[in-house]
Amino acid sequence: MKIREAKEEEFNSLANIWLESSIQAHPFIDSIYWIDHVETVRGFYLPLSENIVVVEKGEIKGFASLMGDYLSVLFVRSGSQGKGYGRLLLEKVKQDRERIQLKVYQKNNSAYRFYIRNGFESQKVSIDEPTGEKEVMLEWQKK
Repeated sequence: MKIREAKEEEFNSLANIWLESSIQAHPFIDSIYWIDHVETVRGFYLPLSENIVVVEKGEIKGFASLMGDYLSVLFVRSGSQGKGYGRLLLEKVKQDRERIQLKVYQKNNSAYRFYIRNGFESQKVSIDEPTGEKEVMLEWQKK
């Protein structure tokens, strides 16, 4: 297993993981919302972000994208979840930072619990304007 910086030619794969995982993790949001945004992720957000991937046996198992200290994405491919890939990505992200912020939808209980287990603390709840869903700002700080 290897964690490394993503290559530009892998952005299509990352966008596909983002789309599949977004639909799976957010059944309370119409899948058309995610489908409508996949090209923006592929062509705009990924090129502007710091992207790291976890690879095993030549296959990308998951990835994380950051903009500064903001973790905008951490997804593990369907079928590879629950095997420690997400925790490995998060640990790698934590190595080079003093603090990390992120938002999760309040209804995404598994993601919320994952971040709390990994040292994040709730900061505030707000409404995500495009979806109308409540989201929780979480923050981790190096001790």
